[in-house]
Amino acid sequence: MLYWSLILEPNWVSTSLWEITQEKKCRVIGVSTTGNWEDEDGLIEATDGCLSSLVNNLPEEAGEPSKTILGVSSSWIVDGQIAREQLEKIRKLCSKLTLTPIGFVALPEAIAYYIKSREQAPLSAIVAGFGKTGVDVSVFKLGNPVGSVNVGRSVNVADDLVEGLVSLKLTEEPPSRVIVYNGHESELGEVSQGLVSTDWTVYADKVKFLHTPKVETLDGRKKAMAVCLAGAAELAAVTELDEAVEGEKSRELEGPSVQPVGKDEQEGISGPEDVGFVVGAEVASEMQPLSEENVDVGEEPKLVNRLNRFKMPKVAFPKFGGLAGKPLIFGLVFLILLAVGGFAGWWFLPKANVRVVVSPQKIEASEIVSVSTAGGGGDIAGEVAEAEVSGEKSKTTSGNKTVGERAKGKVKIRNGTSSEVSLDAGTSLGGPNDLEFVVSGDVVVSAASSPTEPGEVTVDVEAGDIGEDYNISKDSSFSVSNYPKSEVDGVVEEDFSGGSSREVQVVSEGDVSELEEQLSEELTGQAKSQISSGLGGDRVLVEDTVEVVEVSNEFSHRVGDEADSVNLKQTVKVAGVSISKGDIEALARETLASKVPGGYVLREGQTEMSYELVEQGDRQWEIEVSFIANLLPEVEPDKIKRDIAGKYPTIAEKYLQGVPGYERAVIELTPHLPGRLGTLPRVVGNITVEVEADR
Repeated sequence: MLYWSLILEPNWVSTSLWEITQEKKCRVIGVSTTGNWEDEDGLIEATDGCLSSLVNNLPEEAGEPSKTILGVSSSWIVDGQIAREQLEKIRKLCSKLTLTPIGFVALPEAIAYYIKSREQAPLSAIVAGFGKTGVDVSVFKLGNPVGSVNVGRSVNVADDLVEGLVSLKLTEEPPSRVIVYNGHESELGEVSQGLVSTDWTVYADKVKFLHTPKVETLDGRKKAMAVCLAGAAELAAVTELDEAVEGEKSRELEGPSVQPVGKDEQEGISGPEDVGFVVGAEVASEMQPLSEENVDVGEEPKLVNRLNRFKMPKVAFPKFGGLAGKPLIFGLVFLILLAVGGFAGWWFLPKANVRVVVSPQKIEASEIVSVSTAGGGGDIAGEVAEAEVSGEKSKTTSGNKTVGERAKGKVKIRNGTSSEVSLDAGTSLGGPNDLEFVVSGDVVVSAASSPTEPGEVTVDVEAGDIGEDYNISKDSSFSVSNYPKSEVDGVVEEDFSGGSSREVQVVSEGDVSELEEQLSEELTGQAKSQISSGLGGDRVLVEDTVEVVEVSNEFSHRVGDEADSVNLKQTVKVAGVSISKGDIEALARETLASKVPGGYVLREGQTEMSYELVEQGDRQWEIEVSFIANLLPEVEPDKIKRDIAGKYPTIAEKYLQGVPGYERAVIELTPHLPGRLGTLPRVVGNITVEVEADR
């Protein structure tokens, strides 16, 4: 039986045709080219073109499939369901093209399951899908999804990836493996090269990798195979692809131009509950619960039935005497030993890992405690931790200032009064256009000899300000101080020159304060990290108590200095209070003990603490401590092992449903044996049971 896989991403769509073989493998028959779409009508036309390119290459007797597995962008999924807006698009698409959706899976989770199938190991990596306007960033650790977020696309792919990781608020370093995919593969190389060439130390204050990330690309063929394998895993517990087909070069079939299909709309699809759309944390177990009646793997009976019908024929061995019979005896002994060894291997060698996912019970509480560093006082003893860090930072100056030279010249002062006139250096002279000039030195002008012969003296004069406007011409008239021009005046003897002005860039008050604030914030953060890293694993820093106790600044220029940039060298000394983890954990157990409901247990490492400074005194701090505990059910792993040993996985899962808070179970068998041989190990010691909270 043939199936469709439909990959839906913002602005891009592609289809695949696949089937489940007799060997319970997923065989991908063909992968279409990628179609571009902008609106609902464009999506329908593009999808129809992709489907047609595959159907046109099928044998006539094969028939056109309708059952469809959807692989969708994680940005389309909200609270485990496809967003209503996108669901409406899918409803119209399936109705127009007569498709029957039987389940969907988020692309990052399908990719993670595909890589786990190929590498035989759970995936720990960052899976990033780069679209036209957004980036889907998902993080997986040991096969488990840590989180997924969609961020806007910018011109810098590294910035986008870091923004996504920061948004996820990871509690540990992110994996150093990055797998990128794209709706349109022409950009994959550019995206990959952009990430490979990134200097990740630039982002060390936001995201810290253990080592330089390894960047891998996932092309459209592998992305299509991932969705096909996810569908096959759910329909028939398929765990691998048909090697012969997967190893071949991708068959991207070119079809005719896109034409409307013109089929009648299919009735009855109104929402996610009508088509069974769900999202699962494990692709192989939660994508969509379906019965085996919906799976057609051919006329060949299932492996279980073939084993039931198989009868060992009775064999009569002839009797031989002497040496003639010894080869047969040796052969018989070999067969017996082979059978015994095979049975022993089947009994003793298989291993199983059973992961039981349960819903945690969250409880919260808070307590105000007194932390003292004086010794003997307060509820909890604290210790002062200090760190001193230095650094420097530069910025372009933003101030402006007009500078230049003053014009200079000579002026003849004429005194028409009967008394001599004394002028001190700096005496103001009024020139043309209300320009002000000053006398350069002290001078005495004698009295007039007659009305036609005034007293005269030539003095050096300087412009009162800078600028070319003060370069006045010869014979210009001046007023002298407060004297009327009719009594005392001045005349320019030669052109004034040298006056000039220009705008320059200078250090402003804002430049200095902004630079000091930014560098102080950076160095304080570094000091906090230095204090925390130096505390060791048995103490924790109360960040609200951290304060700057000493700052020294050294600027390259002062305010008002002409400069294109200003540099600051700064040393910051920071101090904060640390407390013992043991003390705070003991307080958490005491505070939360009465709130733990029956059937649950508070285990070490399940409590998150946050701190807020309430009041600070002399060597004493009042701090409000908030506790959030995610309680797990109280279970006995050893009892579970004994009860499920030798059981079939389906029976074991039904048994595990009795665990308080049960959500789902994931059973991994090594090796994976077919049919009735595929039970959990008979040896209890070969079974591991892990109980973890649902994320």
